[in-house]
Amino acid sequence: MQTMVETSVSKSPELPNLITLLVQKLEPSRLAGVLLAWENLIFSVIIIAAIVIAAFLAGRKTTMVPGRLQGFFEMFVGDVDDSYAA
Repeated sequence: MQTMVETSVSKSPELPNLITLLVQKLEPSRLAGVLLAWENLIFSVIIIAAIVIAAFLAGRKTTMVPGRLQGFFEMFVGDVDDSYAA
């Protein structure tokens, strides 16, 4: 009988992520199934939180001559704006 992790893993080998390791530890519980079902959303929320925190830190102390982080975000926002405005 296959476990939940074995049925969700593709044929090509891949490195386990945090959710996969948690599922292996919590295998017989319902929480393991919930973690697998919501894995993409969990990682999306983590990435969004990291971007929001970085943007907050970059915009916290704006100057006329931007630092590295502020310059990166100004370039990123400018590129995104240009790609949608075109």
